[in-house]
Amino acid sequence: MPTPATPSTPEDLFAHSPTGLTICRAFATLVAEVTGDDVTTRTTKTQVAFRRRRGFAFVWPPWVGVREAYDAAG
Repeated sequence: MPTPATPSTPEDLFAHSPTGLTICRAFATLVAEVTGDDVTTRTTKTQVAFRRRRGFAFVWPPWVGVREAYDAAG
């Protein structure tokens, strides 16, 4: 069961990024067309994972990794 701080759906994760949600939904559609309907998604606080037994494709919000890249450049 997710904690209150952990998004439970892609809509929760991309709540502040409508463009990111649109991209995530388009990617989910593409995955379903290619792999069939036996793929599940798992949303964490930093990504949406597309899975069968293991994750094989991931979508991250635009802000994930930004701080680390900024800190490394500075």
